Amino acid sequence: MNRLRSILLAVATVVCTTMMAQTPNAITQQLYWLDGDISSAQAVTSTVDISGLLPGLHSYSIRVKDSNGLWSSIVTKYFVIPYYEPAATAIAQREYWIDGNVAARTALGESPAVISIGSLSSGLHSLSVRVKDDAGRWSSAVTKYFIIPSATESSSVAIARYMYWIDGNVANCVTGNVTGSAIGIDFSALSEGTHTLSWRVSDTKGAWGPVKTETFTYSNLTAAGDWNVAANWNTGVVPADGTDVTIAADITIPSGYIANANNITIADGGSLTIEDGGQLIHSNTMNVTTEKNPEKATNWGEPDPASPYVPDGWYFIASPADGASFGTVTTGDYDLYRFDNANNLWLNQKNVANASLFENGFQRGTGYLYATNEENVTLQFSGEAIPYESTYTIPLEAGWNLVGNPFTRNVVPNQSYLTLVNAASTTAVTAGSGEITPGMGIAVYSENGGTLGFTLPGEASSAPSNNIQMTLSQTVTTRGETHTTTIDNAIVSFNENERMPKFDLLEGRAKLYIPKSNNDYAIAFSNRQGEVPVYFKAKETGRYTISVETHGCASLQGVKLIDKFENVVIDLGIENSYTFIGTPADSRDRFIIRFENSENFESSDFAYQNGTDIIVNGNGELQIFDVMGRLVSQQYVNDIEIIAKPSQTGVYIFKLEGKTQKIVIK
Repeated sequence: MNRLRSILLAVATVVCTTMMAQTPNAITQQLYWLDGDISSAQAVTSTVDISGLLPGLHSYSIRVKDSNGLWSSIVTKYFVIPYYEPAATAIAQREYWIDGNVAARTALGESPAVISIGSLSSGLHSLSVRVKDDAGRWSSAVTKYFIIPSATESSSVAIARYMYWIDGNVANCVTGNVTGSAIGIDFSALSEGTHTLSWRVSDTKGAWGPVKTETFTYSNLTAAGDWNVAANWNTGVVPADGTDVTIAADITIPSGYIANANNITIADGGSLTIEDGGQLIHSNTMNVTTEKNPEKATNWGEPDPASPYVPDGWYFIASPADGASFGTVTTGDYDLYRFDNANNLWLNQKNVANASLFENGFQRGTGYLYATNEENVTLQFSGEAIPYESTYTIPLEAGWNLVGNPFTRNVVPNQSYLTLVNAASTTAVTAGSGEITPGMGIAVYSENGGTLGFTLPGEASSAPSNNIQMTLSQTVTTRGETHTTTIDNAIVSFNENERMPKFDLLEGRAKLYIPKSNNDYAIAFSNRQGEVPVYFKAKETGRYTISVETHGCASLQGVKLIDKFENVVIDLGIENSYTFIGTPADSRDRFIIRFENSENFESSDFAYQNGTDIIVNGNGELQIFDVMGRLVSQQYVNDIEIIAKPSQTGVYIFKLEGKTQKIVIK
């Protein structure tokens, strides 16, 4: 209506303007009429009532008269009133007829409906269907044709040929004659996962039937055994990384192998076991069994004050599945503890008073302390495993928390942690950039609670990685046999504000720690300036060794370890370990780490050893010399590159871009 009103006013304006251009006389009368009916002309008003008009095309005409009695020409404009049908909400009626006989149409029930064609003769026929909505409108008729064969023809026709294709690839269809025996289909070229199979058949007269399509999931696992053995798969190759896998046999992921899949389906008769040291990357939640193989405790029970040994064979363990049974853990001669954060106590699973904390089995993300006095023990954690998710976190309480890897793959905690060295009951300090394996527990410290998150190896992490790690070990000879045992660790971290207290699991051993603000720390921050005190406390007189290595920083060039008691200075850039005799009477502030030439400690280093590789950062010709000045090797490097370390251990001189660096190859 507003649109029409605008048109009418515009028309009136045009007419008035035209007359004013011809004469200065005033307009005295304005008339309009609709659809050419001038006999019904009316005076022009601001609105026009069109409610009585039917939908369709209409016209509006107007003329005006001036004070001299002269009428203007008639101006006519056209407009359309649209037809609005009521909206339908449902089908109200259905009907059909056969062979075009619409007069004999019959009501049709809701789908599926049965139409009797028993009275029709053999030959070609048609079926027409239409429906009516609840607004009373009928649809167009839809007609389909069908053939009723004669009795003679039906008895002589049989299925003669077949055709099938996979995943819609009809261009590569397979055809053949139907012989009565089963038709074999070769799936060996398919990838693991979901596929489609389409087929159709033809009769002895050459008429093809409709196409049928079914969806199926293909697994090419045919034999029980190790995942990485090609012979266990139909294709003769191990499934490619990131593919869907269906397992219908007992498959094992062996130690040292990473099985990388997308969605994994465990079919009837199938199972999946991850051996200690193996990893599984997957995208869906599923049931698996994760194994751990702890060593037998060679010294069972509490430490003997008269012995230089402490009990070995203690482990921090964890389950990647909620509610995994304690069955394989609580057999034979064993011990299992859970840490009570609120009271700073170890709760023994054998103690009936603690049963409520253990009755539901292992909890995902919780760590446990375990030891066994049995030979060849395999711990099994069976249950529902979840895929790695970067947003997954473990809640922490203020103080120490014993937690565990909640996944079936190696992950990196986003803060520092402590773990037990296998086969030695000592708390070993590890920089938080280290990976933790499936089934492994760790101890983490939180000032005020919060959460513990995880990243994947190689991804960016907030965990500290730039540090110097010191490892304390003890060597004892008894009855002609020499034993060297790792006892403790301490870290000088170069990540600002990084610190972590000591977590004393056993008291009967020597200690190595870093004092700061009247506290003893396993990890403490240093700005690489001046001296850092390193405290050592022996529980018995013996032969000890402090070994020093770097994590994240390039080398130990310009760093000295000073034994104030023996007045010995060890240049850690050349020799990274120091052996000494320690006694309980020694002053605890016996050692100092001194940073000399600290200004060049970071900037001048361009290479460091990482396992069997040398990491070099720079551009240009790299030359490597031995201590005799002989050129061992040279090559061009560009940015960050990995090169093989020299075949012989010892001290080497690296030269690159005018810089020289000394590296001790281990």
